[in-house]
Amino acid sequence: MVRAGQAATLSLPQIEGSRLRKGMVLVSSTSEPKACVEFVAEIDLSMHHTNTPIRKGFETTVQIENIRQTALIVDMDKEELYADKQAIVTFRFRNRCEYVLEGSRLIFRSSNQTKGSGRVIQVFPQQQNSTTN
Repeated sequence: MVRAGQAATLSLPQIEGSRLRKGMVLVSSTSEPKACVEFVAEIDLSMHHTNTPIRKGFETTVQIENIRQTALIVDMDKEELYADKQAIVTFRFRNRCEYVLEGSRLIFRSSNQTKGSGRVIQVFPQQQNSTTN
């Protein structure tokens, strides 16, 4: 038996492979899952190898649980964020909406180097008739 939070492999012979993609989740039909394009996270910047700050407009690869996607920082509670500092930022996924839960841990990186980590504190559910860009 697979429980919430665990990973498993399933055989779904009735579903076309092109309808599936990495990062999809299997949820109860009664859970009313909501996907998002934007979310707020409290982050800690840990890049010690450079003095270059992170600013609004910074593009990074975000990993949250089974999700890995490019995201843009669209808002910050500071003008600039330097190493060993914290901030509250709003990320916007670049390609598609994702199923993100508040409280989820995240890491973000650029050029294959981890820049920082944090926790999702707010999710903005995607409206059914709106687009991602």
